[in-house]
Amino acid sequence: MKYLLFFILLNVLFFSCNEDKEIHLVNEKISIKILKQDTLTSNTISLSYPFTNNYHLIKGVEYLIGSDNYLNLLEIINLHNKEDVTIDFNSESYLKESVILDDFYFHNMDSIFLLSVENNRIYLMDSQGRLNNTFNLNDASQNFQGENFFSISYESRRNIFLDKKNNYLYLRSVPPNDWHSEREFYKKPIISIYDIETDKFIKIIGEFPKHFSESKLYFPSDNQFSFIIDFENGFYYLSHRREHSIYKYDLFTDKLIKKISAKSTYLDDFDLIPRNVDVQKMVNSLTKDGTYTNFLHNPFKNQYYRIVTHNQELINPNSGKLNHPINNRPFSIIVFDENLEVIGESLFENVPFNYLNLAPHKDGILTFYKDENNEDINHFLVFDFE
Repeated sequence: MKYLLFFILLNVLFFSCNEDKEIHLVNEKISIKILKQDTLTSNTISLSYPFTNNYHLIKGVEYLIGSDNYLNLLEIINLHNKEDVTIDFNSESYLKESVILDDFYFHNMDSIFLLSVENNRIYLMDSQGRLNNTFNLNDASQNFQGENFFSISYESRRNIFLDKKNNYLYLRSVPPNDWHSEREFYKKPIISIYDIETDKFIKIIGEFPKHFSESKLYFPSDNQFSFIIDFENGFYYLSHRREHSIYKYDLFTDKLIKKISAKSTYLDDFDLIPRNVDVQKMVNSLTKDGTYTNFLHNPFKNQYYRIVTHNQELINPNSGKLNHPINNRPFSIIVFDENLEVIGESLFENVPFNYLNLAPHKDGILTFYKDENNEDINHFLVFDFE
């Protein structure tokens, strides 16, 4: 997947309410209501793959906060006063720590947790880029269980949750097995609980579906999953790539509470490949085969969204070129209520944004994309389902 690197320049942002080009959405079961379209002109922000994003409403002010994992940046965009703070971890002030940003969890302006897999550390910083604490996961994991180490998926981000009551971080973790070829990988726990105050891992929870470890065939991103934790009600959800159901577990006992049917109308059986490292087969599969990707919670509307990519031809019949695995790919969003009852599913085709750039918003979903003619122009779109 080719990614265009942008030069990071200091410039003045300005925000306008120009209408974007008309967005055509093809809907199934539920309709789409476009609530707002705006543009933000700047050559300092990236807002493109692999930009990981979150929306936050802080004291009535809206923020888009995201990380660019290629350029090693954290960006905080104030959508009200049009100010942008870009924290560049390649700059001299971070050379000593060698911060390589893989994921982040935004608690508030004074507490942003940064995950660096390469350094196997978590950094605590504020919105001005000041590093206030460092947690060494190497020491903590060795003292807890040597056969487990911390890792993260390049696509299924949002892998950090904070239990504010107990000061625990819930982190995605994987064993040292090869996830391509070793079925043993899929028999191990997948979420580690880290106590911030004692600097120790205290427990590992979660599991892959049993058929992941029983088959000699696999999907190239079986190791990726999404999870959502409800600390107040004591449960968590797991959504896996080639699993039609969503699994609900008790947060304290780790017992399965319920297997919830959450099948897309656009996915049936999954085309699997042999458990060996064949790069071409992997790339082909990721390009053409649909799967379940991110599973998101909208706390403002108390709804859940399951993002589904659809099957597509390896070669585009119109252009004769390889289809892109992300851009211009058809996808759908399954919308659930607070009890994970399906409200409906909507199909997105020929839209300018991709399925990774979606963030739960106070009014629905916020998405964004670069202008096709001018990469300094960033389009924002808020839509909801009705």
